[in-house]
Amino acid sequence: MKRLFSNILLLFALSVCSVIANAQTLSVDPIEAKTGEQKTMMVNLSDVSSITALQFNLSLPANVTINESGCALGSAASNHTLSVNKMDNGDYLFLLYNMNLTELTNGSLLTIPVTFADDAVSGDGSLYTVRTSKSDAVSRQHQDIVFTVNVTNASDIEGVRTDDNTKGVIYNVKGLKLKSSQKGINIIDGRKVVVK
Repeated sequence: MKRLFSNILLLFALSVCSVIANAQTLSVDPIEAKTGEQKTMMVNLSDVSSITALQFNLSLPANVTINESGCALGSAASNHTLSVNKMDNGDYLFLLYNMNLTELTNGSLLTIPVTFADDAVSGDGSLYTVRTSKSDAVSRQHQDIVFTVNVTNASDIEGVRTDDNTKGVIYNVKGLKLKSSQKGINIIDGRKVVVK
C-alpha cells in the first residue's frame, strides 16, 4: 500500500513537472520610468500550444498603478475578451477568454498603461497565480513571472553643462531659464541652489 501511494505521488509530481516544463512562456520586459511618467508595459506569449484562456494576477511596486480601462489586447489575443479588476490587496486580476474556445497565438499578448506616482519606488513586479486552460477546460497552473521596475526621481539632475555664456543665468529643475530665482531648487552658475 505504501509503495502504491509513493508511485501515485511520483506520477503526480512528474505530471506537474511536465505541465510546468511544457508551459507556455509569458514574459514582461523590464520597465524604466521616472516618477510622474506613464509607460506601456508589454506582456508577450511564446511557445503557445492550444491555450484558449489565460488568467494571472499582476503585482507592482508601491505607488505604481495601471489604467485598467487602457489595457489592450495584442495580436496574440486579438479574438479574446479581456477582463481586468483591481483586487482588495491592490494587485490586479487579468482574465483573457474566448467563448468559442479560439486559441491564443505567439506574440504580443497585452499592453498595459502603467503610471508612476511622484512617490513611486523601484522593485520587482510579478505575474503570479498564472493559469491556462485548453479546450478541455482543465486549468493548469504555471510558474510566477518576475520582472524589474526601475523608477528614478523626475527632479534628479544628472549633470549640468555650463560654458562662459551661462554666468549669472538661472534655471529651474526642469531646465527652463528664469529671469530671477524662485522658491525651491534653482540652478545658478551650474550649481544646485535651494532658495527659501
